[in-house]
Amino acid sequence: MNHLLPSVIAILGLIGLASIVAPRIGLPPAVLLAIAGIGWACLPGLAPVEIAPQAVLSVFLPPLLYSEAWRASWRDFKRWLRPILSLAIGLVAFTILCVGLAAKSLMPELPWAACFLLGAIVSPTDTVAVYSVLSRLRVPRRAMAIFGGESLINDATGLLGVQLALAVILSGFFEARSIAIDFARIAGVGIASGIVVGLLAAASSARLKGTRVLFVFSLIAPYLAFAVAERLGASGVIAVVVAGFVASWRLNLIPAESRVDLYTSWDMLAFLLNALMFLFVGLEIPRRLGADLHTTLGPLWTGLAISGIVIAARLIWFWPAAYIPLWLSPRLRRLEGGYPDPRAVLLGCWCGVGAPSRWLRRSPSPRRLRAAHPFPAAPRF
Repeated sequence: MNHLLPSVIAILGLIGLASIVAPRIGLPPAVLLAIAGIGWACLPGLAPVEIAPQAVLSVFLPPLLYSEAWRASWRDFKRWLRPILSLAIGLVAFTILCVGLAAKSLMPELPWAACFLLGAIVSPTDTVAVYSVLSRLRVPRRAMAIFGGESLINDATGLLGVQLALAVILSGFFEARSIAIDFARIAGVGIASGIVVGLLAAASSARLKGTRVLFVFSLIAPYLAFAVAERLGASGVIAVVVAGFVASWRLNLIPAESRVDLYTSWDMLAFLLNALMFLFVGLEIPRRLGADLHTTLGPLWTGLAISGIVIAARLIWFWPAAYIPLWLSPRLRRLEGGYPDPRAVLLGCWCGVGAPSRWLRRSPSPRRLRAAHPFPAAPRF
């Protein structure tokens, strides 16, 4: 047991140092933690730190997804539903197509179904990465709602692509009806599980008293939603997101003072889990890269090329989808508050990572400063 203590101390120390150093050098803490993890893994003589992929999926991910869905605004989600669906469905499908075609040209020996399976896996944006970066920038409310809504619900589209490709690979032929039925079952049961758990969470929050008790029971909800959906053969990710949305619908039933404390508690928990995940990502990179270099450089360059295709697909889709529908429909322009800021569009192309973040760190006007906070202070119905 004692051999774990140095690793625990090192992990907590790196998280603390990254939180101090990152703002001073202009890097997101998530990026700095990943770099620190790479450096740790490359140092000789240090004991390797490993975490099982299943632990990330079942222990780390549910509370992170639930936290962001729970704090999301129904009003913002409804107002900007059109761009959210355009990104979560249209962009994901377009990325799957682009990556599939590129993978076939780069790896002709792969069957078409495997190429599109790769596209379905890499096409959805990562919820944790998007929020961990955007939450530390002065991002306008509109952009935060759209990018956050996309990252929360685009897993359904990616899941459809994965199910389609896997069914073709395993069966050897394409049968649209059976694939559609399987996807409807996986997504439908996941949504139903999330609704039930979310209603239970909302009902318990309305009857329980005390911040500590409320926090414990709110922490049970994401794990319960994930476990129920997975046990029923459905999508645990979809169930957790839906549960968070449903629970946030009746968040006004929680007393105001407890609500503030809950936000603080969830922020601290999300900060720690986010930091751990990005640190472990950095620790894993040298192992995967080393395995590729011991065999051939082909997989490394292919992976970099696929990453470039994903970025290019977002750039190609984002700009027309952001402006053309609003240009064609004055009603949509009024509903969505006019044309979006080009800087916010470019930020969305990069999923909140990279140089465009510097543009949003300048001192904003009072109007922009009031709009910078992504969630309204008033109760959300």
